[in-house]
Amino acid sequence: MLQATEPALPIKHSVIALGALHKALSGDPHPHEADSRLPQSTPYPFALQQYGKALHLERTSIAAAWETQLDTCVLLISCFLSICFECIHGSTSTAVAHIQSGISMLDEFCSKQPHCISFNERQALPGFLEDEMLSVLSRLESDVTGLYDASMLSPQPDVEAAVVGVFYYMPTDTFESLTSSRKYLDLLLREVGWFVMSCNEQRWAYLAGHHGTNTPDTNTVTGMIFTIEQQERAEMFQNLLRQWLSTFQALVHSTRQSHNPDANLSIIALSLRSLCASISLSCCFGPETAYDAYIPDFDRALRLAEDLHLGGPSSRSVMPTFITSSILIRSLYFVALKCRQGGIRRRALDLLEGMPRRQGIWDAVFVCKVARVVVDIEAGHYNEGTVREGGKGRYEGDGLPPEERRVTSPKTSFDLYKRKGQIRFLQAPEYDDGLSYIVGERDILW
Repeated sequence: MLQATEPALPIKHSVIALGALHKALSGDPHPHEADSRLPQSTPYPFALQQYGKALHLERTSIAAAWETQLDTCVLLISCFLSICFECIHGSTSTAVAHIQSGISMLDEFCSKQPHCISFNERQALPGFLEDEMLSVLSRLESDVTGLYDASMLSPQPDVEAAVVGVFYYMPTDTFESLTSSRKYLDLLLREVGWFVMSCNEQRWAYLAGHHGTNTPDTNTVTGMIFTIEQQERAEMFQNLLRQWLSTFQALVHSTRQSHNPDANLSIIALSLRSLCASISLSCCFGPETAYDAYIPDFDRALRLAEDLHLGGPSSRSVMPTFITSSILIRSLYFVALKCRQGGIRRRALDLLEGMPRRQGIWDAVFVCKVARVVVDIEAGHYNEGTVREGGKGRYEGDGLPPEERRVTSPKTSFDLYKRKGQIRFLQAPEYDDGLSYIVGERDILW
């Protein structure tokens, strides 16, 4: 990254802007709270100035972006730095727009060079992307499909075709390294994320198309029927996850003999991501009570998250931190949202609440408030209105809520800089009057 700052001015100004923003945040003990003094910080205007220069130079370079591989790489790195700036700043919708731009640039490149994805295990990514930009953008795109209202994203068919081609060459004995195993998982979870999101979107589309009515040949709980093709696609992804896990475990056996603490953390992180993805894929067709069969897996996922949190260096930081990887916050949010066993849910919420950090577009403070609102809705503590300071997250006992109280297919949108957000969701009705879904909505301010 630093080597690219000298010949590439967009990257140079982006790096300077990030440094100035970091300095401005470091001087504010409460950078993401209502009493933030960030706009009055001296480095803050300079950060915005440098960021503006970087965006201007980036736009002027787009016309010639596809002439050389170097130009493409420079633009993608610059796009990635813009994503980081907006995530740290809290402008989530702008960060999502940059993620879409990065994936679109990659799709354009793949459309002109359909064989840019190498099928050799040593080069699972395009040769011109030695800094793993495809892997990074795949994770960031997956972040959006997993948390944000993904209507701002559009599928990129050429990237998808290139990514799917890689899976047929995934090794079956062992991976070359933890990095190699992570690259394959990044691409696989990108596809899983899009598939699970499409199932959720199908529920919203069904509701809009049928105006909440039901027909005799539809399932009265989910209100719709998923096709055989969708079920086969879900099974294909499950088989790929099983293949990845089997190959990964062979690598784990040899890696753990080295007693490398960093390697152990990587193993925990990869195991956590694959486990949560497998649960999500298994239950994506519904109903929400299907998650109850995976309570032991939720408990294992939570233990992995606790180990990852305790072993990471940011666990000892009292200041807000930022990294691009969303593994920890995303996994805890998933457990808190989908596991209705009270003890596991409380542990996940407590861990989220104690982490002043952002990971990509994921902010621990916001997602904890969303999860507590969902817990309160499912516990029947309130039914409407604006939620200030998030929900209290009360959950009485370890009883599991019935299907009609459970939140499904949530959509969130938020502005971390303005400290406001919204969650929209569906619920099955508790009475039989022909409705397939009830739409709920909560505004969250903090």
